[in-house]
Amino acid sequence: MPSGAETQKWATSLARQASFARGYSQLSSAILECLQASFDAGEVVEGAQSRLGRRFMAFVSARGWDNDLEPVLKLAATLHSHVLRGDPRVAGLAPYYATVTPEPTSPDDPAFAGEFLTALDLLGGEMLVEAGRWVIQTNETARGVLWLLPAALLQIEAAYLVELGASAGLNLLADLRRYDLRWDDGSALRIGHGDTPQFEVACEGPPAAPRDRRLPARRSRSIRSRRSSCSIPT
Repeated sequence: MPSGAETQKWATSLARQASFARGYSQLSSAILECLQASFDAGEVVEGAQSRLGRRFMAFVSARGWDNDLEPVLKLAATLHSHVLRGDPRVAGLAPYYATVTPEPTSPDDPAFAGEFLTALDLLGGEMLVEAGRWVIQTNETARGVLWLLPAALLQIEAAYLVELGASAGLNLLADLRRYDLRWDDGSALRIGHGDTPQFEVACEGPPAAPRDRRLPARRSRSIRSRRSSCSIPT
C-alpha cells in the first residue's frame, strides 16, 4: 500500500500539472483536476472517487517512472483511444473531445467530472493494463514542413491530408504554424500562417523561394493508424 506521504506527493503533482495545462488545454487540465480530486489531504474520499484514487495509486506505484508526467500521459492517451474507438463505456466523454465532436463542450461544464468518474469506473483495471503497455511517441511537429513546403512550391490549390501513424494529427496542422527556412547564402523562405517564430530549418542546395507562396486550402484532415482513425475539423 502506498504511504500517505506518497499519496500526497502525487496529489500535489497532479494539482501542479493541472495548473500548468490550463494554459494550453482545458481538457487535459480538467482530467488532471479530476484525478487530483480523488485525494483529500492524502486520504482517498468515498465512492467512485475512492476507486479511482486507489487504482491511480496502484498504477503509479507498480513501477518506477522517469518523471511524474509519464504515467499521466499514458492514462490520458489510453482514455482518448477508447473515445476514438467509440467505446460505449466512455460515450459520456465524447462531447468534450474535439477529435470526435466538431464543436466540443467545454470541460468546465459541471457534468464533466461525473462523466469522467463514470467512464473510468466502467473501464476499471482494463484501462490500467492498457496504459502500462502504452508507448508514448514523440510528436515532432517540425516534420510538418515535409508536406507544407512541396505544397507551397508546387502551388497546390487544395488538398486532402491523411496522416499515417499515431502522431495525434499534429502534423496535419502544419499550415497553422510558422517555418523559417534559411540557406547558407542568406536566402530565406517563410511558410505557414503562424505569426511568431516557431521552427527554423537549415537548408542545403539551391534556395527555393517561389514568388507566390499561397498554401493549399484544406478539404479535410484525417488520421489513419492501426489503433484508430478519425477526422479533424478544418
